[in-house]
Amino acid sequence: MEKPHKFLHETAQRIKQAYRAADSGLPQFLTEKELDHVTWASAVQSAIIGNNPDLKVEFNHTLCSLGQFLYVRMAGKPRLIIRS
Repeated sequence: MEKPHKFLHETAQRIKQAYRAADSGLPQFLTEKELDHVTWASAVQSAIIGNNPDLKVEFNHTLCSLGQFLYVRMAGKPRLIIRS
């Protein structure tokens, strides 16, 4: 058991030394997109709960902030595919 455990730690050290973030700004960018989406969802929820027919939000999923990133900026580039 000790030999595999030692190997695991050595491998983890090599990975730690070799690891380089692909895009250092990506975590912040994705956090901003998530916040944009939460803000949008909150506006929709408030309109529904308040029975407000004058909801002023973007309904086209390709035109919101995250949609622009996924459908315009990432067009033709490898991307994460989310399956439901």
